[in-house]
Amino acid sequence: GGQKLLAYLSIGEATADGPSHEAVAAGARVLGVNAEWGGAIVDPSDPLWVAQMLKLAASFVSKGYDGLFLDAADSPLSLCGAAAVSGVTSLVAAIRSTVPGAVLVINRGFESMQGVAPHVDGVLLEGFYSSYGVGGAHALTSQSDRAWLLAQASVAKRMNPGIKIFSLDYIEQAPSTRAVVSDAIAYSRAHGFAPYVSTPDLQRIRTETVR
Repeated sequence: GGQKLLAYLSIGEATADGPSHEAVAAGARVLGVNAEWGGAIVDPSDPLWVAQMLKLAASFVSKGYDGLFLDAADSPLSLCGAAAVSGVTSLVAAIRSTVPGAVLVINRGFESMQGVAPHVDGVLLEGFYSSYGVGGAHALTSQSDRAWLLAQASVAKRMNPGIKIFSLDYIEQAPSTRAVVSDAIAYSRAHGFAPYVSTPDLQRIRTETVR
């Protein structure tokens, strides 16, 4: 119970200024580049990458973090599909073995969820109700996309009945968006999830979320 402090660990991408870039510099296999953020998309099964992820995981936990927020699993999965599923699954399982008492929350990574869910404590549904829009304004997630995300959450729950489902919606800070924030929170809670609403730049969590 209580608040948990998670360290950020990108398990699918490396940025030039990030600690995981050491593996890329040493020769870890790069699958492509994230066109939006510029990060190198790395093969999650590459031994150099796996070793670096486990080193970072252990380092974060030794520094007092309660666990890890595992991000960017979608990047290799979107490029390689089924070919990357086993790599992502094995990597998350290895992280769990390395830090067995840590809280692990993964962002999306749904193609690998059947294998990943038993090894994590939570999964984040990013853009469950609302996501980025044009010019910084929010854009409501379509009903079909919400239904698909709910189906993925069901898979996670089936594979790990104790898993916690979180939602993260992006809505700009403005008086006119208060109703949308309330709707997003209510929609998430109605499905038994823990809701978070952030500004699109991730610099501010809407306080309505945590009341």
